[in-house]
Amino acid sequence: MKGLALILSLCIIAESVLISFPFTLVFIILISIFREENIDIFVFVAGFFLDFMALRILGIDSLFFLTLLYIGGRYRKKIYEGAFIYKLLFLMITFVIYNWLFYKSFNLYSILVTTVLGSILLVWFEKIFPENDKKRLAV
Repeated sequence: MKGLALILSLCIIAESVLISFPFTLVFIILISIFREENIDIFVFVAGFFLDFMALRILGIDSLFFLTLLYIGGRYRKKIYEGAFIYKLLFLMITFVIYNWLFYKSFNLYSILVTTVLGSILLVWFEKIFPENDKKRLAV
């Protein structure tokens, strides 16, 4: 859990200070796929911290991330056990909504780069954590 907190803190700092690229969202999606049982409070605090660092209204990112976790949990079997196209569509739709809500733009380049980066990290995480497939569907 300390490793997740460290990586998530680095994502939040990079997103709020260096570049307006949704590093935190990519990591939250990966956490939602390979999550542990009590990750909701962790994600809520991360969203709250991101709002504080990015000078947004407190709680907006937290609500978005919790909604993302809920949708991921609700459609877990369809998204995570289905074909890769479902995962790709889930990533792309999430990034479009996130860009529209938080950056008030539809930047096609940013959406494509984020989708490609998320897809590469998703394939990489699936190869690293293959034993989580049966556990995450049973939760």
